Amino acid sequence: MKATDFRTNVISTDVLIIGGSLAGLTAAVKIKELQEDLDVTVVDKGGIGWAGAVPTGGGHLIILPKDADLDEWVKWAADRGEGLSNIEWLNNFGGNLYESTMELFNWGLPFMKDSDGKLHIDDAPGWKVKEKLTGWVTHNALLQLRKRALGKGVKMVDKIEMVDLLKYDGRIVGAAGFSILTGEFHVFKARATLIVAGGCRYKNRRLWTGIAGEMIAAAYRAGAQHLHSEFGVMHSNCSKECQMWSRGAGQQDALVNALGEKVVSKYFPNISESFSRASYAMYKEVLAGRGPIFFDVSGRPEQYEEKVIDNIHRWTRMHGAFLNSERILRDKGGINLRTQKVEWIPGFLGSLGNIRVDLGCKSLDLEGLWAAGDSIKTGIDMEGAVPPGDYGAWPLSFALTTGLIVAKSIAKFVSEIPEPKIRREDQKALKEKTYAPMTLKSGLKPYDAVFRIQQAIVPTKYSAIRDGKRLKEALGIIEEVQKEMLPKVKAANPHELLKYHEARGMALCAEMTQRAALYRTESRGSHVREDYPERDDKNWLAWTVVKKEGEKMVLSKIPVPKAK
Repeated sequence: MKATDFRTNVISTDVLIIGGSLAGLTAAVKIKELQEDLDVTVVDKGGIGWAGAVPTGGGHLIILPKDADLDEWVKWAADRGEGLSNIEWLNNFGGNLYESTMELFNWGLPFMKDSDGKLHIDDAPGWKVKEKLTGWVTHNALLQLRKRALGKGVKMVDKIEMVDLLKYDGRIVGAAGFSILTGEFHVFKARATLIVAGGCRYKNRRLWTGIAGEMIAAAYRAGAQHLHSEFGVMHSNCSKECQMWSRGAGQQDALVNALGEKVVSKYFPNISESFSRASYAMYKEVLAGRGPIFFDVSGRPEQYEEKVIDNIHRWTRMHGAFLNSERILRDKGGINLRTQKVEWIPGFLGSLGNIRVDLGCKSLDLEGLWAAGDSIKTGIDMEGAVPPGDYGAWPLSFALTTGLIVAKSIAKFVSEIPEPKIRREDQKALKEKTYAPMTLKSGLKPYDAVFRIQQAIVPTKYSAIRDGKRLKEALGIIEEVQKEMLPKVKAANPHELLKYHEARGMALCAEMTQRAALYRTESRGSHVREDYPERDDKNWLAWTVVKKEGEKMVLSKIPVPKAK
């Protein structure tokens, strides 16, 4: 089949939102509240309201009450970041957090409430954190947001795989993609384009397989800067049997080695809840011959009830949350976390969202482009020398807060942006490139490329404990995928074409991660280099920058600004 076999649909809108999950729907509602006459369109390759990582999330959100000491919280968070935390963004996030949470509470979203109807706020001392916690049932929250957005007049188009951003005279003027159902080509012309399609995961886990980094890659190809890419390698930990995890205040205290010794406290005696630190400790114990690792509260079931789960876990599970790890492990794996000693493994997640933006979530490089939520969570470097999502309960709060922040920015600037124009030859060239895999008579399957990309990013030696030689091996695999495999991928239908473009995005995201990891010649936080084992403040109190120049991926660094 050829590109000309598929009809082209051109849709004009004031604001194009690519991603129909929490950040995207929050932004859509707020933009319409601020400027009801604006035409706002939300596009997603999944089902809007069911898309992204949020529906299967645990339902915990952080909150800083009105009387919280913001300076104290910022200092605590920055101390965890080992010198790399973006202090301006910590203040931006923390300073907007309470009002943002209360705004969505007042929209009527299904937050946990006290008996007087006010927002429930937990101290959560077991988490060893400076913030407090609240909760909601994530999929119900998304569906209510979707309903609210539709009521405001937001237009929604789902089952569309967005492929690339459109440029005119250096400005972003929309994006284009295709229907994964009919194959029809869709061109969206927009004054303002917002990327909220998540970060990049790598399809190696059973959840979030649709989050493949296509828009992260599209922003790179369009000329955006990407920051802090070496830290886009989130590791959780999970049951070996069915890859389901348990996360909570006392979860890491339940991890023991084959000798029955606690694992995490051996390496990090006073650390608050942290996926990356727990995974590092697990890896080190196995490498030292003290594996396997177990989740074990079998002799003290009260520890699970009192320390591993909390009030928010209990409430969200009672109200139908999908992510009930105890139930899933029992039903799918025949595992009882309270009575059995369960083999536990580190589990690579990825999660690269490294688009660089300002404090209003506006691109610093491309006029007409904004990004928010997980698409920027690595790049703003708020959490410092750890992967995005390492801090428990931050992701949902970050998505809703940046959704409101970016909405205010777009509403402020969109009226100044000229009507979008698109060159016909650019549109034609993008369409032909989009459908190129469907013109082949035979070739590789998309998952051949996906599996090979996984081999270059998922293994411990390429993601958790690195060295220069192994990183060059990984980059060699990625180059093989990009130059030898992807050009030979045959797509027989729109669904396979979707998988091709996901693989293309994953390959570019993996390349950014591994090139930045090779570039940072030190060890700091979750970035561990065996050939550079020491932290180097003289040379590396800096953020790495990845940018496309011509056809080359160029790396540089910028000093971390000193706190004012």
